[in-house]
Amino acid sequence: MATYYVRQDGSNLNAGTSPSLAWATLIYALANMTLTAGDNYLYIAPGVYRESPTVTITPTSANRLIISGNPTATQFPTLTAGQVRLTGATSDITVSASATRLNLNNKSYITVENLFIEHNAAGGTSAIACGTGSDFTIRKNVIFSHYLGGGVGSAISFGTTPLTTGNNILIESNIIFGCAYGIYGTLQAQIPSTGHSGVVIRNNRIQANGWQNAFPIYITTNVSSTTASHAVTISNCIITQSNSVAIQLGGGNTTTPHIVQNSIIALCIVTGK
Repeated sequence: MATYYVRQDGSNLNAGTSPSLAWATLIYALANMTLTAGDNYLYIAPGVYRESPTVTITPTSANRLIISGNPTATQFPTLTAGQVRLTGATSDITVSASATRLNLNNKSYITVENLFIEHNAAGGTSAIACGTGSDFTIRKNVIFSHYLGGGVGSAISFGTTPLTTGNNILIESNIIFGCAYGIYGTLQAQIPSTGHSGVVIRNNRIQANGWQNAFPIYITTNVSSTTASHAVTISNCIITQSNSVAIQLGGGNTTTPHIVQNSIIALCIVTGK
């Protein structure tokens, strides 16, 4: 287990291993952390981070990575509590640039939590792009998107690979506002066909999303088989003010169907299908 720190007034010349020796950027941290056995934390201090980091280190099942915003500043006792804001805007009077804001780069065994992310969904980009990694959790984030037209992007995007045990993907307790697609997943078939995809989406609030035939929750599959299963579970979500279908699901079958339960859908053009 290793712990590293990032703060606005840090330096990438530091060791990054304590609040007083914090690094300055997420880009540097996610390329230079040394992961050891157990849960490896990257704590991010309150502040504004105008960057688009990519995870280039490689977590494993034995060396997990937790990217953790620390808005309460409990890990940074000399700082004041506030948002941990990741944005593509060059100033507070400009709109965030169109680019993927946090790229997990197809890596697995990652948790992302407690961030406030500003994103422009034009150009087909994502606020958090997970790629085809597995065993990841996206939780307790606020994602706000400016969509100004062009190719539609998403707040959170992910894909899966065919696995025998499921992908262990959890997206929970996020607030997603103003994106084209809210949560966009592309699933492969599970082996055997009765298996669940391992994708669970729960306790999210998704508001004012859906644009140009994009959807607050959209799960598709690139496998045409009618016997293969790509089932997901969606529960305890609130979806409101969508300009399109609230939930669009592909895949699933009579043996292992999708599960949508205990959710509120309101003020949408169509509730779902």
